[in-house]
Amino acid sequence: MTTRVAVIQMKTDDQNPDRNIETITKLLEEAFQNNNTEKPALVLGPEFAVNGYSYNVEEAWSFAEKQGGKTEQLLCTLAKQYGIFFGMTYLEEVCTRDEETGQLEVNFYNTFALAEPNGTIEGRVQKSRPCSLEAYIFKSSPSTSSQSHIIQCSNGWKVGVLICYENILHDPLKQLQSTGCDLLLQPFSGPLTSGGDDNVKEKLRNLYSGICHTNARLLHCPALYANKVGKWSSDSPTILAPSYIFDTEFPGESKICDANGTILFKLNDTEEGIAIADVEITNTVTPTSEKDLPSIPKYFGGYTDPSLYLKSCMIFEWFGSRAYEESKLRKDNKLENPKR
Repeated sequence: MTTRVAVIQMKTDDQNPDRNIETITKLLEEAFQNNNTEKPALVLGPEFAVNGYSYNVEEAWSFAEKQGGKTEQLLCTLAKQYGIFFGMTYLEEVCTRDEETGQLEVNFYNTFALAEPNGTIEGRVQKSRPCSLEAYIFKSSPSTSSQSHIIQCSNGWKVGVLICYENILHDPLKQLQSTGCDLLLQPFSGPLTSGGDDNVKEKLRNLYSGICHTNARLLHCPALYANKVGKWSSDSPTILAPSYIFDTEFPGESKICDANGTILFKLNDTEEGIAIADVEITNTVTPTSEKDLPSIPKYFGGYTDPSLYLKSCMIFEWFGSRAYEESKLRKDNKLENPKR
């Protein structure tokens, strides 16, 4: 079945979720007004499109949302308005109370939500592993389900979701490859590094640029890659990582690929916009026997890429996860979210 799909590429204001909502609304409005033929049935936005992306722990947590918050409200409103499936991620705040002590515990997750055309949330997927300094901000998903990267849509689509970093991790890719999916969604908030070795920056740019068609071929399904454009800067959560490396930009080049990895539409590396293309969704995906699956490489750290610069991510993940667990601000439940 030929289906029209789209990805949003945008600049985000990390201090102003309301402005980001205006940008998303305007881009969708322009796309649907200017496209006089068939309208997209599904639209993908970047990772943290509303919340923004920051390594400043207190700032990031101040923009966290519960389920049904600003991001999900936006998804449901626009999905119903345009009759589309619409998805993006947000920083989710989850509060649980210990049954024995009665103490309230607050945790944060990177959650992807997909709204369906009737204006309700079809399903959610949580990021299985934070990338590098993200471990100071949110936890790995607690889900151990073999379907933890799948959203089963009401129209029969089996949608696979890999959030940013997960696209270069062996285990999430292998899980999707084993279960099968009709369509792969790749929401990114992937900036380049600045300072230091320019060779690392170029390798990272190439990694982002190739991840859509590489994983489309591995999973043999169409893939949608949505990243951001524009300048980006952030404070560092640790003295181990100097702040100057977080004064950089997002590389854009959001794109849509078919199941063979052919690029059907690609945006440039500087401008906001929406990429629209027609893909084939079969609705016939079934798990395949192990011997028939293309090989997915696995290197030290669980990566599908052997680059040494990725190994530094593991170090920051280790320190970040421990700082997160020991955070007095989080454990004492003294968080305030006036900007939510």
